[in-house]
Amino acid sequence: MKIKYDKPTLFEDLRYANRLTGKEVAAKLDISPSAYSHLEKGSTWPSFATLLKTMEVFDVSFEKFAEYYRIREAELTRSSLRTNS
Repeated sequence: MKIKYDKPTLFEDLRYANRLTGKEVAAKLDISPSAYSHLEKGSTWPSFATLLKTMEVFDVSFEKFAEYYRIREAELTRSSLRTNS
């Protein structure tokens, strides 16, 4: 069963904070708009190269990414446990 993650992702937050479109962010990260869309929806994890590029382009620390993904993983795990109970 696929669990929907309905909270804004860090990518979405960065895009809104910088007043950019998805296509503009994709261009800055050197990925396709489709790949960026998947990152923003939270349906895929960023590659290491995309993670590094995002840190550089948006001046985001690795710690911020790590904290975000730790929280997201914990929430998804809790959701999964509730649906399987």
